[in-house]
Amino acid sequence: MLPEGAPGEYLDPERLFNAVEMAEKRSDARPAKKIIYARSKSTDRHAAMQTAAKGIRAFRKWIT
Repeated sequence: MLPEGAPGEYLDPERLFNAVEMAEKRSDARPAKKIIYARSKSTDRHAAMQTAAKGIRAFRKWIT
């Protein structure tokens, strides 16, 4: 899953994280290597995706 407007090549985790490392300029930066999202089996897929999207938006707002 990619955000709207993101290049399709970022579906490949290696390309995505290489781009992150190339873009990061701080010497003390620690880019994430993976993001794990878990959901309860009782939660339907649509609700879980909405919750994940909200979390991603909140994270993006926090880091910018």
